[in-house]
Amino acid sequence: AVAAGAPITVGGNTFATFWIVPNASDLSTATYPVSIDPTGTISGTTAIDDNMINSAAANNNNGAATSLPVRGGGATWQIPITRIDKALIPNGTISAARWFAYATSGGAAHSTYRIKPANTWVEGASINALETGASCYNYAITATQAWAGSAGCRTSGTDYDAGASDTQSLGVGVWKTWALTASWLSDWRDSLHVNNGIVLHWTSGATTAGAINPSDAASLAAYFE
Repeated sequence: AVAAGAPITVGGNTFATFWIVPNASDLSTATYPVSIDPTGTISGTTAIDDNMINSAAANNNNGAATSLPVRGGGATWQIPITRIDKALIPNGTISAARWFAYATSGGAAHSTYRIKPANTWVEGASINALETGASCYNYAITATQAWAGSAGCRTSGTDYDAGASDTQSLGVGVWKTWALTASWLSDWRDSLHVNNGIVLHWTSGATTAGAINPSDAASLAAYFE
């Protein structure tokens, strides 16, 4: 059983506390030492920013879209970017991290990369519309700041780290899980790296569009764990 305890304040920060009381029947058959799974899930539109930057509508923002096309390798590039609120990243050592996105179509392989510090971007609140001050294919911040390397955040080593954390192929009606480098999250949390999140880039396969659900989706929304 889990019960909420009284909040505690340490160093000016207030933390929630919980009492975890296992059932005696579980302990009687447990293998010692007993450990508690510390896995946490972060989800929701206020906890996660995401957008799809589209070469076919290069100045339009999609920060409020509830489905994100994903595409590359051809004439049109449709590229999701996403970022977690670093204030929600737990303290302590992070041993593993993952990003979950529900794929509604497609089959091409896509890889996750950490976006470089120079590319601070703004989510925006539009659906396929021009929004000054928000991210799009041509700008990290429209009319103010271009992507550091090239349009679409597409230059390896300048727009994003050269090494991908994971590569997964999309599917139809399936959850896809990309493993993230655990230190990315602790570095964002501790301000050792600017928190510009990750970009999902086409790697190989069909050049026709697939799609994933972002954090703004009404159901089966993307989340971090």
